[in-house]
Amino acid sequence: HKTAPAMSTSFGECEQWEGSSGNNFFSNLWEQAASEGITAFISAGDSGAAGCDNGSESTAQYGLGVNALCSSPYDVCVGGTEFNDTSNPSLYWSSTNSSTNASALSYIPEVVWNESGSNGGSGLWAGGGGASTVYSKPSWQTGTGVPSDGARDVPDVSLTASGHDGYLIYQEGGMYSVGGTSASSPSFAGLMALVVQNVNAWQGNANPTFYGLSTKQASGGAAVFHDTTSGNNSVPGQTGYNAGVGYDQASGLGSVDASVMINHWSDASTVPTFHAALSSSSLPVIPGSSASDTLTVTVSNGFKAAVALAITGLPSGVTATFTPTTLPSPGSGTSTLKLTAASTATPGSYSATITATSGTTKQQITLPITVEATPTFSLGSSSSSASIEASGSSGSVTITATPNSTFNAAIAFAVTGLPTGVTGTFTPVTIAAPGSGSTVLKLTAASTAKAGSATLTVTGTSGTLQKTVSLSLTVAPAPTFTLSPSATSVSVAAGGSNTVTLSTTPNSTFSAAISLSVTGLPSGVSGQFSSSGVIASPGSGSSVLTLTAASTVTPKAYSIAVTATGGGVTQKQTITVNVPGLSVTASVTAITVSSTASGSVKITSAVLGGFSGTVALSTSQLPTGISAKFNPTTLASPGNGSSTLTLTKAAGASTGLTSIKVIGTSGSITQSASISVTVK
Repeated sequence: HKTAPAMSTSFGECEQWEGSSGNNFFSNLWEQAASEGITAFISAGDSGAAGCDNGSESTAQYGLGVNALCSSPYDVCVGGTEFNDTSNPSLYWSSTNSSTNASALSYIPEVVWNESGSNGGSGLWAGGGGASTVYSKPSWQTGTGVPSDGARDVPDVSLTASGHDGYLIYQEGGMYSVGGTSASSPSFAGLMALVVQNVNAWQGNANPTFYGLSTKQASGGAAVFHDTTSGNNSVPGQTGYNAGVGYDQASGLGSVDASVMINHWSDASTVPTFHAALSSSSLPVIPGSSASDTLTVTVSNGFKAAVALAITGLPSGVTATFTPTTLPSPGSGTSTLKLTAASTATPGSYSATITATSGTTKQQITLPITVEATPTFSLGSSSSSASIEASGSSGSVTITATPNSTFNAAIAFAVTGLPTGVTGTFTPVTIAAPGSGSTVLKLTAASTAKAGSATLTVTGTSGTLQKTVSLSLTVAPAPTFTLSPSATSVSVAAGGSNTVTLSTTPNSTFSAAISLSVTGLPSGVSGQFSSSGVIASPGSGSSVLTLTAASTVTPKAYSIAVTATGGGVTQKQTITVNVPGLSVTASVTAITVSSTASGSVKITSAVLGGFSGTVALSTSQLPTGISAKFNPTTLASPGNGSSTLTLTKAAGASTGLTSIKVIGTSGSITQSASISVTVK
């Protein structure tokens, strides 16, 4: 947006890592800014000549490199200097501040900013600079010291950037000192604001003016630049560039005297020059066909000469012609560049160099050329993954087909790798010619689908051409929970109570309140849940079930069911409720005892409802003169077993029919059986 005449950017990434698309993006961005009158200032970087390394690294690893954001020919790349005042500080600094808080006595000499481990500092902290591996030398980058390397060199200009003489910033109650080219770049943008104010005009790409002012200064013009001739931007692990007279790749043209620069800005307008530009930043061509672009040359500052056009670096099988090959004096005009690719031309991305020459003035333009392959398309997805639940739920992913400029056909879609229980449908199944558009893949998991991960392959087919894209599918489990009792068997004594805790644990997809209920309670046994038997959402918790048995409950093992319901899910657990007790039985219900014969009966004790204990046997209601003996008198725990009861008649015993009781006792539990006894 055209909102300000000057802008500063303090980000960086080396050209090698940006790739052609990244470098083109930033170059096009700054070219647009320049065309709108915006001057774009970019930090040269803070790792010296090792522009692909971070300044905090101890040793450079990736060789020479420059900041891809500042190496475009359409921006001003700002490097760094530092004050050279340590040998005689009093020569340049007052011991006290003036009434305006100034303390500098004069201009302070500068050297290349280098506070790296190679110059007594640490890390790679130094001003960025070097030669671009992407852009050719712009026509305006000329003058003393400019390398004859055919490449765009950076930085263009510099300002102080070292921690030794850092910029003071007062922010939110605190004073801070900052440095680096991220400080020198916005500072230079501030100076450009003063230029714009003084000349009352936006300047766009200011580099032609900077280099023009440098040329003027070299021939006796105003001393705009403080030429930095000492220091270098070498860092540990990478030899950099030395400062020298005029331009150098360590500090550019040097720093500036702001007042002189502002008041002599128009001096550079007397340098005759021209500028060449293509209507497109790249040119695609199909084997067996041709493509054209228009090159426009504009002249300025009284330039008046013929401009010859040439191109080098064409890929094998591609030829080029300019019509016309020379623009007559004054050099302005247009020429049509036609590229013709033979059918044998190898598809790929290439870079050619267009050179516009007039006498000693030369401008080079890098032209990316794409020899397109046979008609093809690519597939992309709105997401690389999808997640659905195994409960009949579904999810969607959008698949987009992008044809190249030579493709024109329908594309049909299919998906493979679906796990069992998962279906996939496309809407539409086919994208009509020319094959540009999207289809929605709907994935649905049945309740029987197994939870887990799978890799799906979506295939787009057009004739014999197939393209694929992979999707990671996660089938999440259906929402559910587990119901766990603290015990599956609990004893409740007749007349007493006991508890069992019911816990619910939801899985990752369940989130709802859970209600508990109990069924199958026998007569005389009641059950009561804590918290009214409700476990709040998301369903993780417990409730205590208190079981109470009346004293009249028949000893027995009973089976009850606890049911948990929530979120459409029901779980059950069976719990055995043991009401402990005994049964005592006799093998016969009547016996006879006489003076000549004893009577015997087998007494059997059986435990009920999980009872476990020692059972003592005894009798009651024995008639006079009758004695009873058990063998054994005690049944060992758990109380199951039998004993022989023998009744013996003594002299003087009463005769007749009577009834006795056989009693089994264990703690507070007592059971008995009756036997009829005839005494003769």
